[in-house]
Amino acid sequence: MVEQMQKLQFAQNPEEALASSKLNMKWGIAKKKVLKQAVTFGDVVGSLLTRSKKQSTAERHAVEKSILKFLRVEATKHYFEAAQAVRVLQMFQISQHRIEAFVVLFSRISDEENMDVALKCFSSEERMRLMHRLGYLSLFNPMKPDGHYQLDLSVFDQRAVAEMLV
Repeated sequence: MVEQMQKLQFAQNPEEALASSKLNMKWGIAKKKVLKQAVTFGDVVGSLLTRSKKQSTAERHAVEKSILKFLRVEATKHYFEAAQAVRVLQMFQISQHRIEAFVVLFSRISDEENMDVALKCFSSEERMRLMHRLGYLSLFNPMKPDGHYQLDLSVFDQRAVAEMLV
């Protein structure tokens, strides 16, 4: 079941790529785009995160925005498993950026039955913001319905979740 995977090779300095918003890359041939290894964004994210640990909140905000910009481009080319999405989400310290990263990755997660694994990265307040943004029905897993629910039955998505629970 091991298939060829795309390998990302940077053709330029990663910091220059982010600064110019252009990234020159060479891609290998792939049959299936689901990554079977830990998701890493190579030197770009690694170097930014290493330096950002010593930075102020404003600098961290700018770094995470750069990572989000890069993630938006790369997520269109790959599918992720929920465990890989968790590793990407753990890179973000700022709540709004972590939520935005999940929204970017949401449609690219290949194992929807494990979506609860990715949602465990969020506090209850952040989960409520995600549910408001993406919809209760899209984040609800009928195979793993554990948890506390506060539903407004006048909203279609939430009413549909209530029907599945009952």
